[in-house]
Amino acid sequence: MIIVWVLALAAVAAVPWVRAVRRGEPLDVLELVYPFSILYFLEYGGRMIWLLLRPETLAAQTPHPSVILAALAPTLAVAAGGLAAYLGGYYGVGRWLPTQHRASPSPLSPAVLASVAITAFTLGVAARTPMLLRGWYMNFAAVSFAREVPPAVHSLGYLGALTTVGYALAVIAFLSSPRPRWLGWVLFGVIVPLETLSTFLTGSKFAFLNLILIPLVAVHYLRRALRLRTLAIVTAAFLLVVVPLIAAYRGVVAVDGPKAFAAPESIPTLLGRVVSRFFTLSPGAYADATMGVVVSRFIGIDALASVVGAIPVLTPYLGGESLLWAAKILVPTVVWPEKYDALQEILRPIPLLFGFSDFSRGGLSITLPGEFYWNFGLPGVLVGMGLVGVLQATLVRLLRQRGDPGRIGAYALVWVWVVLSFEGWFYVVFSNVLRILVLAAAVVWLAARLSVYREPAEARA
Repeated sequence: MIIVWVLALAAVAAVPWVRAVRRGEPLDVLELVYPFSILYFLEYGGRMIWLLLRPETLAAQTPHPSVILAALAPTLAVAAGGLAAYLGGYYGVGRWLPTQHRASPSPLSPAVLASVAITAFTLGVAARTPMLLRGWYMNFAAVSFAREVPPAVHSLGYLGALTTVGYALAVIAFLSSPRPRWLGWVLFGVIVPLETLSTFLTGSKFAFLNLILIPLVAVHYLRRALRLRTLAIVTAAFLLVVVPLIAAYRGVVAVDGPKAFAAPESIPTLLGRVVSRFFTLSPGAYADATMGVVVSRFIGIDALASVVGAIPVLTPYLGGESLLWAAKILVPTVVWPEKYDALQEILRPIPLLFGFSDFSRGGLSITLPGEFYWNFGLPGVLVGMGLVGVLQATLVRLLRQRGDPGRIGAYALVWVWVVLSFEGWFYVVFSNVLRILVLAAAVVWLAARLSVYREPAEARA
């Protein structure tokens, strides 16, 4: 029965690809639905195949693997239903939304956009620096992280997203024509190195993947379409180089603790130790830092099975309580200092679902379908994933406009967040996508207004 559900999930995940071929439509590999459906299958179906081959893997995820194994068949059915609902929302909404069209030439001046983007990047660096230099990003338990950071610094840190927004829009300006001659020196001499360093210091593979894919998405829509071969090469480089480097970095920081960030001058020493640790990895440690990380990352079926097997027996349905945090989390911490204490009360049962007593093993995500199930059961998964499909289709039609650099910049900024949204909490994904879109819209709007004043003759023409 499990194999049947795996095949059913694979068939549902193949729908976007088969649909494009049968309709003779051009297949845009960076349209959200294609990578989302593939990665969704890997998260649930691919992981299920791995567990059938290596059931002992569950021992690292929970002290009670038999509970997860007993719930695998119904869990796959829930996952397949969620993906089908997502595709229904994604394609069903198309008939109600305006048809996508090629945008008219953008009024944005590349020079003005570059200047505003650099300003935004500078403000973002200033907002992010206190967290980086204190090593607060290196606490991987989300609730503990939130408690350690002073409320004012935490609220200021929200503007740290301006670094990524500025970086992305500087890339957009560089790809636009005519670009200012000085932009290449600033972009590749200052912005890219600083953004790479600050992203690396967060210790987040997700953030680094976002850093890499932003320019690829921009090139794909503003210059030439990328081939699957190019994306495969980039993915391989990320897995074989970046992922083990981040693993080495986390290992060094785990030993040194906060003293690794005692002063700015300690960072070069820290990076030197990371490189040294990377080149001394044994073959087994290197394999564990590459493919082992991938295997341990795709644990959606484990998490969803924990929810399906335990709710409402172990803990009751939430009735939408966690979903409301998509709005509550936007309240600045300086205004509501107890915000994360209140959030922890909602999330307190999560470790119990995995067989642990607390969050000492880090943040434990039950995945997006799991959260929908915890709130409203199977109907919650179907309705919730359907709405996710509607939201993604709306983003595609509003932002994927090849002739509009500003919209493409926004699309590139949220691409990774949206494509990997199935593995996170709704309040995390929604609040971050909203924050990024608002900041990007503000920067692009300001650049457009200034472009009119800078080039009035061209604007009138």
